[in-house]
Amino acid sequence: MSHILRPDNPIQMREITDAKWCAIWQTFIYSNRYLQAKTKLMRKIEIIFGILIIFLVLSCSEKQNKESTNKCILTGNLIGFEDNSWIYLSLDGKTTDSTQIIKNAYSFEYKINEPAEHYIFIKNTQNYAPIWLEVGKINFTAEKGEFRNAKISGSKSQ
Repeated sequence: MSHILRPDNPIQMREITDAKWCAIWQTFIYSNRYLQAKTKLMRKIEIIFGILIIFLVLSCSEKQNKESTNKCILTGNLIGFEDNSWIYLSLDGKTTDSTQIIKNAYSFEYKINEPAEHYIFIKNTQNYAPIWLEVGKINFTAEKGEFRNAKISGSKSQ
């Protein structure tokens, strides 16, 4: 009869409780080790993911910087032309860009890989001149009928 568990016996109940707590504690330890291993794996994945994001951001910003460094910005004043007159750029006889003159001013943003001789002109007039475009800011200022005597600054090749 000593094998029968009696709830009124505090020593037996304490042994049962200790045994249960021991089992619960072992389960916790093993599950905690599993969680720790899982957490370490997740941490490695987070680190790899973070490195990939940083690499992606740096790659995009490098490409963006490269694109902005291949930009030629041509600005200037053309005196004697009506507002909304068109000014053109050409390369090898083909028109490559155009913009309007507003309050005697104009501006082109042009992608360019290497310096090249272009022509800046107003259609159906004698207003044209060769200009070397390259990466950077270039200023071309002229008066109507005097494109050949224009003031050009910012071009190292000109």
